[in-house]
Amino acid sequence: MPETPATPLEITPSRLPEDLAAVQHLINQSQPQAAQAALHSVLLQRPDDALARVFAALVARMGKQFAQGRTEVEHALKLNPQFFPAWIELARLEHATGRLDEAAQAFKQAHELLPEAVDGLLEWYGVLYDARRYAESLPVIALLAERRPEDVAVQLYLASSLQQLGRHAEAAALYEPLLAHAPQFPLMLNNYAAALMNTGRQSEALPMFQQEVAARPDNTLARVNLATLLKERFDIDGAHEQLRTAAAQAPRYPIVHNNLGLLLKEYQQWEEAEACFRRALSLDENYFGARWNLAMQRLLRGDFAEGWPLHEARWVGAPELRHQPNELPKPRWQGESLEGKTLLVWGEQGAGDILQFVRYLPRLAAQVHAQGGRLLFSAGKPLQSLLNASFKGVLDAPVLDDSLPLPLADFDCHCPLLSLPLHLGLGAGDLTVPVPYLKPTTARATHWKKQLADDRQLRVGLAWSGSLTHQRNPLRAVGIEAYTRFADVPGVSFYNLQFGTAADVAKAREAGLPLIDLTPEMEDFNDSAAFISQLDLVISVCTSTAHLAGALGKPCWVPLDVNPHWVWMLESEESPWYPHTRLFRQSHYHQWEPVLQRLHAALHDWAAKPSRPKTAKPRQPRKS
Repeated sequence: MPETPATPLEITPSRLPEDLAAVQHLINQSQPQAAQAALHSVLLQRPDDALARVFAALVARMGKQFAQGRTEVEHALKLNPQFFPAWIELARLEHATGRLDEAAQAFKQAHELLPEAVDGLLEWYGVLYDARRYAESLPVIALLAERRPEDVAVQLYLASSLQQLGRHAEAAALYEPLLAHAPQFPLMLNNYAAALMNTGRQSEALPMFQQEVAARPDNTLARVNLATLLKERFDIDGAHEQLRTAAAQAPRYPIVHNNLGLLLKEYQQWEEAEACFRRALSLDENYFGARWNLAMQRLLRGDFAEGWPLHEARWVGAPELRHQPNELPKPRWQGESLEGKTLLVWGEQGAGDILQFVRYLPRLAAQVHAQGGRLLFSAGKPLQSLLNASFKGVLDAPVLDDSLPLPLADFDCHCPLLSLPLHLGLGAGDLTVPVPYLKPTTARATHWKKQLADDRQLRVGLAWSGSLTHQRNPLRAVGIEAYTRFADVPGVSFYNLQFGTAADVAKAREAGLPLIDLTPEMEDFNDSAAFISQLDLVISVCTSTAHLAGALGKPCWVPLDVNPHWVWMLESEESPWYPHTRLFRQSHYHQWEPVLQRLHAALHDWAAKPSRPKTAKPRQPRKS
């Protein structure tokens, strides 16, 4: 929100002494010099008048005499520490000098003193919004919207805050009754369309963006949003055209360069993409989305010296993480000695990230124990059994359940799991660790060994999709249809590794792929690990299954889209993380067929050279 450099006090003139009413009139007429002269006379007569001191601070602020303004308002607060107008003026001074956190605190203090007041609420909201403290800004603007229900601008600010917090459906519901006012508020149609786009109503949003760009070709934000929607519909050429136009129109608009950089990655134009992220950051050093994208770019290209520190921006820059809590009521560990202390490392992001990065727990434990400290780890319940079996003797206690309140007395500091490479000083030579570093419990491994004992064919597990809610899953997933061509590979039994997909399993069988589905008998990642340990090969898209197979030391083939998750890096068919993983990369955007043909041929070649004899009687799929 734009700063209001000289907002008058909202005090009814009839309630003011006559001399201060005259000063306020001069302020309202934008005559600060005359107001200052009048105030000089007032203060000579009443030097301890707190309200007159507040007026003096306001006039000083109008003339950009900020030090003088601060002296006056501090004088007023000494005279009356509970004086609402003085706190409001202090907040405005802090805002005018760019001290957003201090301004927010002063506004908060003012409204704790006078909760029913409306004066300053909009500015308080603006300060919080400008500081990107969207969660805190929401109740402030919601309160003002409640008190000014007919104020369209306030309702729009409320909708904007909801959008910043990812509450797009609520924002869309607010916009709908306000659309009649769209001509007065040029951004309304664009923002409404963005809310629709983010709630899956792309077919409604697309014509709105197109209409807005046609009517106002210089509306850069609408053009950027149109490009985003076109990209989501796999029209990257159309998106590219819009972003190039936007960059020419608004060369100093950071979001344009950031989004252009993201798009260029789909074309594999890595150098120019990185230049775009750096350009966005040069225009706004606090643009955490661009900082996060630059981190992904540096890590993707193997630059860990710059990449790991930038990676810490994920909590404010990554769309899927920026609203997640990442602090605990204990200090964050930064790599310092842990002598006599207990460190809690906690799992973050998806299961695949946890399965990949727990590889560093033994290395960390050796360091912590050498210093005389203790090491704890917390993760979700589905992972606990596997991690307890894998890191017994490494951790100083069983894995804590992160869905329960953590016992604060039991640890001294904490660290998110994916910050370990930074604090351990790891580089490109430290990625690989001996496999398997994950080991299922003996009982479940024995169980699945018995279950599969009758199948003497080569056993191949299949996963064809990641999480349906992941923003890149439409580009990473291949669909079960892509794997049905494997039906003609002789001597192989195919097993489902995709949970909750009975319809896909049925579709595969109808297409001639006798897919065996034992997933209903698997309870957690320990079960999955035990089952995978009995397979000969896993074929999985970029999802937790690929990381689980890699961590178990199981041969795994991973089809990758043209712009892969950074951990798979670029060009090579080998993975720097998993020695038995082979990568099948797309050459061109959204073109899976060449990849699938290579996978199919490789599977034929692999099956023709079995490691053990086959029988003529493969296991038959169960009915689901």
